[in-house]
Amino acid sequence: ASIVIGVAGSIGGYGLAAALLPLIAGSRQPPPTLPSAPRGRGTRVFLLTSAEPERYSVSATAAELNYLQEDGESPAPVAVLPFFFAAQKSRYRAAGGRSPARADTTRIADTLASVLSKEGVESVLAVFCGGAKSLAEHVAEAVAEGCGRIIVVPVGVTTDQSCDIEASRLADMRPEAHDVDVAFTPSLWGSMELANMLADRVHRAVSLGSDGGAALVIHGQPPSEERSHSSYGADELAFAHRVRLLLIDRGLPEELVRISYSEWRDPSVNEAVRHLAALGCERIVVCPVSFPTETLYTLLDLRHAVDQARVNVSVTILAAWGAETPVIEALAHAVRTTASEMDEVRAE
Repeated sequence: ASIVIGVAGSIGGYGLAAALLPLIAGSRQPPPTLPSAPRGRGTRVFLLTSAEPERYSVSATAAELNYLQEDGESPAPVAVLPFFFAAQKSRYRAAGGRSPARADTTRIADTLASVLSKEGVESVLAVFCGGAKSLAEHVAEAVAEGCGRIIVVPVGVTTDQSCDIEASRLADMRPEAHDVDVAFTPSLWGSMELANMLADRVHRAVSLGSDGGAALVIHGQPPSEERSHSSYGADELAFAHRVRLLLIDRGLPEELVRISYSEWRDPSVNEAVRHLAALGCERIVVCPVSFPTETLYTLLDLRHAVDQARVNVSVTILAAWGAETPVIEALAHAVRTTASEMDEVRAE
């Protein structure tokens, strides 16, 4: 009887602990209040991204789990919840304990700041969805320090649900009521500079061998987000098709340029690689076309997906965008265009 009671207690304790794990994410705090002060003259730019934390975080993992289970998604069984957290911790360990995503974003922000510093922009700061400070808190601090114009730049070819949540909290502060101009730049799905940069990268890599093909990788969406945020997938797919057409213009056969998804949708990366190998490609280039920075996915999961294809051909995985000149130019162009539009509205 003691053994049975002990086992039952252990199982009950495991179930209780597992059930509490998603609650570690914590609740969303109300947005701060903007200070009542005369309108400032400064301009600040915030790069908004949902880049993963630098180090493994239980709360961030819990928030991701809650996000996946929102909007009617089936909750994961309590018994497997601890394994979800353990798997994420193992991914960080396999990457050396750190993800470079946020550091890479900060590097992009610093490079952009050096370009825009001569154009009246005081600073460019990277803001992370789910980070220590929300976008609303950063904006409140900027206004308190004398900024009257805020430009938010989503880093990527589209915005996801996390960015929309940050934007919603910022709107709840009603900055217009405090004579503070706030505007979001369009996402970069329409940027020809960026598309040409990626097409050039892929074309150079494919040209190193004969009979080459390319797999262009974009994000996939959970079914719930695909229903509520369909523009995310549409923008990414449109951008990938633009890169694909540019590669075809550069001489790659149409059937040897495939678009694939990192998760949730088909074709997957390993399916695309197998398809290209079956068509006779001796060299395959895999390019994460919608990934601004290196992540755990690009460092680990993408290689694993390629290995799962089990093809006897050369496969090269290209890096994420990084702080390359075309990326900075595309972001700077978005800021300049938005600032000009804000000036026109203010003049009216």
